Amino acid sequence: MIYYLTSTFLTIGAFLLGVNIGLRIKKEEPIKLPNIPKAIKEKKIEKEQDKELKRFNTILQNIDNYDGTGKGQKVIK
Repeated sequence: MIYYLTSTFLTIGAFLLGVNIGLRIKKEEPIKLPNIPKAIKEKKIEKEQDKELKRFNTILQNIDNYDGTGKGQKVIK
């Protein structure tokens, strides 16, 4: 069942990609395909930056909430 659905979606995706490329060729527009490995790398870097930003915000909140005890402090991962 899973193979059937996967092959169906891949077939439809390939058809739509072919139609899109065919229309661009007919209009004489340049065909630009995305650089998938670069996009994955950029997404990974963005995710790491968001993680670090959340960590620094937690540190700043801990500094603001500090009253001499551990009360109100959040765990930094």
